[in-house]
Amino acid sequence: MRIGQKKYSDVRAGYALVLAVMTGVAAMGWADMSTAQSSTSIEQYWTPERLRTARPAPMPSTTFERLGTPVLPQGSDSHQSGEEFVPIVNPRRPRDSGTILHPDEDHGEAPQYDAEISPRMVGGRGYPFTTRRVSPNSTVTSDRYRRVGKLFYTAPDGDWSCSAAIIQRRLILTAAHCIHDREEKKYHTNFLFFPAHNGSASQSAPFCQWTGRSPRVTSRWRSSSGFPAVDDFGIVEIRERNCGGQTRRIGDYLGWFGWSTNSLLGNNITELGYPGNLDQGRRMQITQSNVYRRTSTIGEIGSAMSSGASGGPWVQNFGVPPSGQVAVGPSGQRGFNQIVAVRSFSIQAQHNTLQFGGANTLNSRFVTLFNAACARHSRNC
Repeated sequence: MRIGQKKYSDVRAGYALVLAVMTGVAAMGWADMSTAQSSTSIEQYWTPERLRTARPAPMPSTTFERLGTPVLPQGSDSHQSGEEFVPIVNPRRPRDSGTILHPDEDHGEAPQYDAEISPRMVGGRGYPFTTRRVSPNSTVTSDRYRRVGKLFYTAPDGDWSCSAAIIQRRLILTAAHCIHDREEKKYHTNFLFFPAHNGSASQSAPFCQWTGRSPRVTSRWRSSSGFPAVDDFGIVEIRERNCGGQTRRIGDYLGWFGWSTNSLLGNNITELGYPGNLDQGRRMQITQSNVYRRTSTIGEIGSAMSSGASGGPWVQNFGVPPSGQVAVGPSGQRGFNQIVAVRSFSIQAQHNTLQFGGANTLNSRFVTLFNAACARHSRNC
């Protein structure tokens, strides 16, 4: 059948429009690969057995010889990434409160005090740090901590788990390798997020379980190769759900972290996550460490966390600021509860000896990613 000239022009124009939309999506570095999955199908997929047997996601790994020698930041560039010199702080004010509907029971042990001060932990590269279990159990459900959770997903080679954090009303932040496979060039599926997950307590999902869709990574992540990875961070949209008798957005319910770009190097951070090498990945762990400069965009810390901690937030000034505290230091490092990076890599084969972790600083491409995620739906941010 012959197509008339006008009809052909309409078809061509329509095709051009579709192509333009697809090109625009590719340029922003994300694709709606899992939008078609319903919440019901995802929740039905994650049977108790699948949740139990999901493996902690391995981190990209390498050798120190390939990484070279780390350099401590010096002078005024301690908070600069080399790509941008002015930190960009999330313009949307983080929510600092939420209603706890189902506080967990306190199954933790009573605190123990040593008669002498214990020596600090020092990783194999000389990075001093402290890693410990978040305890007692009720702490996990308290504000700030409950913004972090365990993210389950399905990859071509099976079911896995990472760590993630809430960064807006319907958005969570994790590592790019937890949501996209560069080798297969595919996004993962079946995203299920448990904020304040505690597998050692009777209630491992104190704030319900939330399904994810529309994973996003940057085009630089998808097109890059080698190690350390570039832009190893990504965003997943979290669907609203009925929790505690009300339909809620996860951020309005539990609060969310702010973020700051180019504030990683030379900072002091708190790392939160669910590493499989500690407490079988069932309990949230916390690390405090200074950040050491590996390259102009990559920082490292001392940490006992390994597989499963991928995507866990590195937060500057974590916690509740005391009344009367005076803000000092670089302007980009004064904000409380701002994520400056997420855990990206480690040295897997020697982790128990070396005990360190690395991350990419959040940068201008993260800002583009974040804005695109907010723009996708009016209720996301």
